[in-house]
Amino acid sequence: MSTTITTAPAAPLIWTEVLYEGGLEREPRAVVRWLTVAVCIIGVVGNILAVCTLLRRRMRHLSTHAYLTALCISNTLSLIFIITFELDVLFQPNRFFCILLSVSKAMALSMLALSTW
Repeated sequence: MSTTITTAPAAPLIWTEVLYEGGLEREPRAVVRWLTVAVCIIGVVGNILAVCTLLRRRMRHLSTHAYLTALCISNTLSLIFIITFELDVLFQPNRFFCILLSVSKAMALSMLALSTW
């Protein structure tokens, strides 16, 4: 006597469910927060090294020098504002830090838009 196992077809992956309907809620928010901060710190260090390289005398005569330097500085500022926004749990809730977090979120989004343009 043979038995057959039938499985239900897998539901298709829908990105809106993953991104907006609890897809990231499987991981605790603290884990995602600290991973974001770690990636941003690595990005800040990398952008600082890139700016140091671009500011060397031999690199200054290249036509893309100004654009790449401005892009690295914009990305660095964006990452710093993202770090500030992600570490909001470390701040005592008062008026100054509420304004700081609002400005950091707005500046991070502005800098990201600037760096893609």
